Amino acid sequence: RHILLSREEASTLEVLQLLHQFLSENLGCSFLLLLLYMTCFLICIEDKKISCGSGS
Repeated sequence: RHILLSREEASTLEVLQLLHQFLSENLGCSFLLLLLYMTCFLICIEDKKISCGSGS
C-alpha cells in the first residue's frame, strides 16, 4: 500500500472507510447520517475551493 496521500486525504479516506463499515453494520437509520456526512463533506470541499482559488 503506497503512502502517497497527504495527511488530510488519508484521514478523509479513513473516515470514509469507517463510515462504510458503520453503514454495512447499521443499514437501518444510517442513510440520513450518510446524507448528513456527505453534505458536510461537500460543503467542506466547496469551502476549500473558494479559499484556495484566486477568486472570481
